[in-house]
Amino acid sequence: MSRYLNYLFILVFILIIYTLFFKDFVFLTTNNKSEKIPDFVFHDITISHFTNGNLEMSISANVALIYQGDSRVFLEDPDGVSYFNNSFFRFNADSGEMNLDSGSIDLENAYLVYSLNKTFYWFDSELVSWDPLNQLIKSNVQTNIRSDNFYIKSDSMAWHALTQELRFENYPKIYLNSSYEN
Repeated sequence: MSRYLNYLFILVFILIIYTLFFKDFVFLTTNNKSEKIPDFVFHDITISHFTNGNLEMSISANVALIYQGDSRVFLEDPDGVSYFNNSFFRFNADSGEMNLDSGSIDLENAYLVYSLNKTFYWFDSELVSWDPLNQLIKSNVQTNIRSDNFYIKSDSMAWHALTQELRFENYPKIYLNSSYEN
């Protein structure tokens, strides 16, 4: 009888170890307040925006968190694409926050690619704000912009996609047709 109890004990112990290492748990302690716990958690989610049957924007994330009374969606590992006119804009980031009312997105540790007439422009920054309604991309931290013909390093940047106007502050460094990768 004790032999079977030993086998049963080992089996229960293995199930507990397996559950602890391979399952996700939310541990509630007295340090966690109720406002820190999201009302909705989505895994492997895609948010798409259509206008008149045309896909304008699609955002995917490993995890999305929504809190009651808040119009923001908090995203882990977001990536997405936004289409307008004859161009598109792709991005990925470590984390992000999307406002469902305005459609604006704030991305942390972001890498963005903009394509216009088969020409690609690469952006990377620690924090980027993207307003798809106004087609405006802003960053108030160091931003690097690359293409086949130039490289720009700036402390702040605002780019209007409709007018193709880039605005920089604090003396950006601009390298034209040179070996800037060294």
